[in-house]
Amino acid sequence: MLSRRGFLQSIGMLGAAAALGCERTAPGLPWPASMWRASRQELDDDLELVAGSLPGDLMGHVFVVGPVGRPGSAAFCGDGMVYRFSLGGGRAHLRSRLVRTDDFQVDEAAQEDPELRFVDRGLLRSSPAFGMRNLANTAPVALPDGRLLCTYDGGRPWEIDPATLAPLTAVGLLDTYRPMLPPLVPGLSFFPPQLVTAHPALDAAEGQLYLCNYGPRIEGSDIRGFARILRWDGRSEPVATELEDETGRPLVFQQTCHQIQVSRGHLVLQDGAFALEAEQLGGGSTTRAQMPVSVFYLVRKADLQAGGRARARRVEIPVESVHFLLDYEETDGGLTLLVPHTGSVDPSEWLRAEDEDLEGRPLPPESLGLPVGPADLSFVARHVIDTQTGQVRHSRALHSEHLFGLALFTADERRGPRLGQRYFATLGFEPRALPRRIAEVYREQPHRQLPLSALPRHTLPGRLVRIDETAASGPVLADEYVLPMGHLPMSPTFVPRRGGGTDEGYLVALVAGPDVYEVWVLDAGALHRGPLCRLRHPRLQPGFTLHSTWMEEAAPRSATPYHVLPRLDYQDRIGALSPSAQALARRVLGI
Repeated sequence: MLSRRGFLQSIGMLGAAAALGCERTAPGLPWPASMWRASRQELDDDLELVAGSLPGDLMGHVFVVGPVGRPGSAAFCGDGMVYRFSLGGGRAHLRSRLVRTDDFQVDEAAQEDPELRFVDRGLLRSSPAFGMRNLANTAPVALPDGRLLCTYDGGRPWEIDPATLAPLTAVGLLDTYRPMLPPLVPGLSFFPPQLVTAHPALDAAEGQLYLCNYGPRIEGSDIRGFARILRWDGRSEPVATELEDETGRPLVFQQTCHQIQVSRGHLVLQDGAFALEAEQLGGGSTTRAQMPVSVFYLVRKADLQAGGRARARRVEIPVESVHFLLDYEETDGGLTLLVPHTGSVDPSEWLRAEDEDLEGRPLPPESLGLPVGPADLSFVARHVIDTQTGQVRHSRALHSEHLFGLALFTADERRGPRLGQRYFATLGFEPRALPRRIAEVYREQPHRQLPLSALPRHTLPGRLVRIDETAASGPVLADEYVLPMGHLPMSPTFVPRRGGGTDEGYLVALVAGPDVYEVWVLDAGALHRGPLCRLRHPRLQPGFTLHSTWMEEAAPRSATPYHVLPRLDYQDRIGALSPSAQALARRVLGI
């Protein structure tokens, strides 16, 4: 439980947080004002150094992906924008580009036609004439051969050129994936609604990328749901294996399979706390609590045969989560998971026009569409699971009031999928970002760390923290930096130090401030010292960014060993469209 002393200690630390001249802002706003405006402007320019000095041994390229949407819509329902920060030689260069997938181009061309245009529906964007958008706005995935993917929960990944950031090809033909819904209207067969893991699992030793393509069960209909694993070698068409549960029935996720992780002998899939309500498909809205548990499925790699079926063993652990980590090595038949348990955190919800804060006050119109804040305290736990029985052998948890608003994380990616040092961003706690609507839904959520009555009534700051995942006693909070009030850390990325060893390097984070976004660079081994430098660009306005990755090189990809031709994707689908939709699609896609 949070103690009064713990709160006072947190507040007391704020006085020492104004490092390098960061300005402060008045408390009480739901998220910093710079997060309220996401710009679609594409940039190609150097960043300006506004404080400190850029380390001379920085190297490589940081890639960040985030959605840039439309005013009033949910922040996550926006076109993907890729930001590349190239570091080295005493400078930091920014390049940003929209991910112009096939459906992006059709959407852009159809905006002025009321019969063809796409509209936002909650977290989805769709057109009755063409189908569902693949927003490609969630995560960049670096492959060992210098290739780069952009992913999304609602569509197949796209490969982009690391140098130009231009889309190169979709990963897999549309026919390789099964849609979540049948083609109830003609458009649903052209850009079909497909659910695909936003965090695929890369096994570098095997040269395989694993994805999950799945569909939910829809009550009151004949749609029963499914789940299948796709394996992709980067050169040929992905191959599928159907998944079944322990009773032999098709495996069905109750929420979303947002993430897969891989060990030497298993895949672990998560039924994560990011539920998409079916009402959104028809433009409606509702508010439901996520499942109060973390559900994982274990699948043996040896059972994955093309065109075959594989059984998944279910594991349930109290308190929900939407991400997890898995150590690649298996010890004595055990899998070691590190899980950020984000209890009563609902990433599928956003601030709406009808919302009031906990004091009954309306929210500023500019903040509508941003994600809601946490309704409970988070914690991090390490669990060891028996692969034969699915039982949790033991768990070790890190509880701390410093983990309010636990968000995205990063690590030295050269280490591969092994546990070690992990760096987390936390968004703290802002009462005005927690609407009364959400608080009431999660009031009776089982396994709460804090009752609603014990939640803070004042703002708690965001932090950058380092957690040692390997300590024998369990995860340990090894270091942290408390950001000044009015600043929140977004999309942290570990950047190796040139010539340094594992876990030697820097933490590069986007930081949303009261007026502008900045890029901060911290010593990953001494976060508590604060930013070594702060950089900015007057037109860098990314809004709410999501996941990131690092690559040592960003070489151009003039050719890729795998390519999907538009005519193969659409030639058997376009005939179902209306004449005007056909004409637009042929003109835009060249088919």
